[in-house]
Amino acid sequence: MGSPDAYERWLRRRSRVRGLSSLAGAPVLVALGAGATVLMYWALVGAITAVMSACEVDVQERVITWVSIGLVVAVFADYVRKRSRGIIEYSLASEPGDQTLLLRHRGRGALALLYPDGARNAATFVLGFLYLGPWLVTSGVWLVVKARRLFALDVRGCAAVIALLAQRGHKVPYEQIAAELPWLDFRRAFQHLRVVDGVLFLWEEPPGLALSGDLSTALSGL
Repeated sequence: MGSPDAYERWLRRRSRVRGLSSLAGAPVLVALGAGATVLMYWALVGAITAVMSACEVDVQERVITWVSIGLVVAVFADYVRKRSRGIIEYSLASEPGDQTLLLRHRGRGALALLYPDGARNAATFVLGFLYLGPWLVTSGVWLVVKARRLFALDVRGCAAVIALLAQRGHKVPYEQIAAELPWLDFRRAFQHLRVVDGVLFLWEEPPGLALSGDLSTALSGL
């Protein structure tokens, strides 16, 4: 295995490249999300107009417009609310009597929001269409946040954790990481490691971190 300096140099170079690629991808996702949102808006306008016509109800065009805008806002709010349900919290105290750290991590992806039971039916596909715009927009915003964190990455702390994981070759529990790296600001490192592709957050007991196969392979040459 490489020296700590080798891991830091590798991570510094990699975070710079990934940060630039995230910044490049963010506008694309936001633009696609905006397009999908406009498409959703016109689909809602068409659906409401069709329903009103079928019911022979005379409704002013601006009323349909404002109702459609309200539904778009409601879909965005519902998507954000459901994403917040996927956050996992874990309390960590490296030693008895130490201050407990509350670690928060998003545990479910977008597909889990659409198919919580693994079932796919007409309703979930309609929901998927409605959520497409919010998902793309929030993903684009997340890429900007990710790039910002990558450019300000705690290289020393993250490289130390990654080196430890590479040396072990398997999941290392949080308590063990904190015990072996007592100088580490674990809360800060935890947040920064979230944007390092290939670092796996494993929540089965005991919760801990591991490296993906691709990242382990990339690090084997250090």
